[in-house]
Amino acid sequence: MPRRVGDADPWPVFHRSYPYTWSTQTDSIGYARRDAERRAADVRAIGLEVDIHTEHEGGGETGKVTAFALYVSTDKLGVEALRFKRFQTDLVEFVRLCWAQADNPRVHLPFLPHGFEEQHGITFQGRLTKSRPCKALMVIR
Repeated sequence: MPRRVGDADPWPVFHRSYPYTWSTQTDSIGYARRDAERRAADVRAIGLEVDIHTEHEGGGETGKVTAFALYVSTDKLGVEALRFKRFQTDLVEFVRLCWAQADNPRVHLPFLPHGFEEQHGITFQGRLTKSRPCKALMVIR
């Protein structure tokens, strides 16, 4: 069971995802939450436990959401090592996951060319319509 923020020996924070990062989007809190979930999935893929904690204005459990914090089951040195790790995500898979979670991938990747989804067989619901011959990798830091 992951240790929570109020425990005597809480896990250190690996990352905070802030809604104001996506302030130009109508669902900035949703974008921040889904960004935190994607980063948590990357950390879980290397075998660590992650707890996503919603931070509110004033520090309580209600009020305006200010951030989504990722607490990781490691020590502070392990968190620093994670910050330097480059998580490699398949670009086509990243775009597919964005559409599946109702995110526009061009919010995260504004350089994504027009027609990328059609070229790789991705629907706007996040489904693949054809098999992929090769993988293009994107490094997330």
